[in-house]
Amino acid sequence: MFISSIGKAEVKIVKRYKSARASKGFTLIEAMMAMVILAVAASGIMVSFAAAASVQTEAHRRIIASRLAADKIEYLASKDFTVLESVYVGKTITESAGTLTDSTGTLIAGNAYTDLSRTVSCEYAAVAGVNLIWVTVDVAYKGTPMAHLGTLIGDKYKH
Repeated sequence: MFISSIGKAEVKIVKRYKSARASKGFTLIEAMMAMVILAVAASGIMVSFAAAASVQTEAHRRIIASRLAADKIEYLASKDFTVLESVYVGKTITESAGTLTDSTGTLIAGNAYTDLSRTVSCEYAAVAGVNLIWVTVDVAYKGTPMAHLGTLIGDKYKH
């Protein structure tokens, strides 16, 4: 340590010497600890990305299931009331995975539809003395319910 006087104030000048170890870089232990800290931080970020991808996939499946249910209800609503009575009322009709069809009877293909199944059930319902049909459509993914829609359909030609 050197002391120098400038005017009346004393200024201490400290000369530090670097140790020999400090000039050689990191030790193996220090590098390994840095890697561990980096790995822990990266794994925390990756877990959140994986969870977000899973939630997005589930939401996509639910959207497709809702569309399939709504399409089937629209298809049934377009049918003549007597056809609904004779073909659907009192029955449960299931389209198993891989056998879903659109309104024209064409098989719906694609990876998004592979494990989806659809069940349609129709029952009579009377509201204020008017005969209606209560239509319920359920869509499931590998047996897990994804969408459940129901509506009342009446005879559009009967007043």
